[in-house]
Amino acid sequence: MKNERNKSAIHLLPIYFKLIGCVVCVVAIAITILERNSGDFHSILNTAIRFDLFIAGLLLICFSKDKAEDESKQRMRLQAMASTFIWAVIYVMLRPFGNMLFGLSDFSSRDLITLMIIWYLMTYYFLKSTRY
Repeated sequence: MKNERNKSAIHLLPIYFKLIGCVVCVVAIAITILERNSGDFHSILNTAIRFDLFIAGLLLICFSKDKAEDESKQRMRLQAMASTFIWAVIYVMLRPFGNMLFGLSDFSSRDLITLMIIWYLMTYYFLKSTRY
């Protein structure tokens, strides 16, 4: 019985990866601020590295355990992931109309992934705060 429960459990990173993810995000933001102030902000490679560093930090936060991880939190994670996926599909479908009507610039895949991760985190922590 115990083996069946462990097979269905979501395998997450240990809890200290949340702190590592926060540090990685803060470092990426700090590098962005420092480079913007120094005037060397327009290097495409540096921008990609900073953005990827920020995304990696957010992913570490997303996929690390909470202090007390149980089935209800796994259900909340699944609900947050489902709402994130639905939001992203709707966003991708409606974005071309926004481009036509309002002259919005195109979004890169990095922008979409970052927004999805942030939406997931907001939804998960909102669900967590309303349930406990």
